[in-house]
Amino acid sequence: VASQISTYLGKMGKFFSFYHKKILKQTDLTSLDELIFLVTLYPSRILSKTDLIDENILEKTTGVEIIKRLKNRGYLEESADLEDKRKKNVELSDKGKKLVELLDEDLQQVAVAMGATLTSKEQVQLYYLLKKLDTGHRNVYMDFRDASLADILKLFQREE
Repeated sequence: VASQISTYLGKMGKFFSFYHKKILKQTDLTSLDELIFLVTLYPSRILSKTDLIDENILEKTTGVEIIKRLKNRGYLEESADLEDKRKKNVELSDKGKKLVELLDEDLQQVAVAMGATLTSKEQVQLYYLLKKLDTGHRNVYMDFRDASLADILKLFQREE
């Protein structure tokens, strides 16, 4: 069953990408991750670059490049952190907010479509299961990202 769960989660990620790439065609964005960064910051979140990258589970160099592209296109504004001048924070510019607002209806419709074959009760059940999976894997990712696969897999072993 574990293998089938992994397979279906992977397929759902591909369906998610398929639908969202159609939304991207309405924009000058070049990747789904760019859109996800904008949505993460909408409507008025301010995050450090590192927190934005970590929240979206990307490698630092990839995340920095995405931020750079979005900033160069005028979708993000960057500022020094008030408490730690070495840190840089990012937030949506007015142009970034307008783009997310323009795409909001399509984003909402895709969200509905992703769960359309489930009843409301099934959607709630799936939400809680996915949230539980996310929490467990996010903690491993954040705390053990530099560990070997073997060491990471040991964290998930349980006695039957």
